[in-house]
Amino acid sequence: MPTKDGQIQPLIAAKWIANSPLVMVDQYVPSLKSMRAIAIDVGTQDPFVGTNTQLSEALTRLNVTHTFETYEGDPAADEDDQLASEARQVPPPAPREPR
Repeated sequence: MPTKDGQIQPLIAAKWIANSPLVMVDQYVPSLKSMRAIAIDVGTQDPFVGTNTQLSEALTRLNVTHTFETYEGDPAADEDDQLASEARQVPPPAPREPR
């Protein structure tokens, strides 16, 4: 978080917001649509669960293919188990057309 000693740092907060994927998603639709896979997962106790949900909704609105999953807990909860589970679920990339 953009805080120091419990106080919001306005300049850091402004940079944080300006570089948020949620703020920038509309600018990068062609690039996002060209990606082989986009996956978002977030813990139900993660402070960014709302923002990540909004990002998924924006990708859906923009017709960008992606997956979105939530899992119980926070980002540190069973991280190794979560990564192993995700690795088993990721499909192989689709072949790309030659340029």
